[in-house]
Amino acid sequence: MDYVAGPKLHHLDRAVPERRVLKLQRARGARVVCLAGDVWLTEDGRYDDVVLAAGESAVLERDGMAMITPLGSADVEIVHRVTAQAAPYGYLAIDAALIERHMQAARHLRRQAIATMFANAVGWLRARVSHGPRRECCA
Repeated sequence: MDYVAGPKLHHLDRAVPERRVLKLQRARGARVVCLAGDVWLTEDGRYDDVVLAAGESAVLERDGMAMITPLGSADVEIVHRVTAQAAPYGYLAIDAALIERHMQAARHLRRQAIATMFANAVGWLRARVSHGPRRECCA
């Protein structure tokens, strides 16, 4: 399946009223890609909602309204499938396998970042514990 990459990058932020929610109409088949942060995705007529973390994506299954809400600050990209209507506009067609490889790479980088932060925290705690409690010296 091919997708269309267009200028569909959106920055969402709960603290900014006009960026609290992104509403999509009739976007069935579009892929919502979370590039940074975490977002909550809900579709009209669908009973299960989806929470996407950075590097994850989901395909919209309904023609009704879809709402994307950030759980803080987030960047999302909407990637539409190639259709006969989109072809005349000169959009670049991207292979779905390429998108999946990029998503796997993003998930790998996220796992690496989390492992590094955890290792740093453990090192910091070990350094604090090895010095023991601080004692005040009385002269």
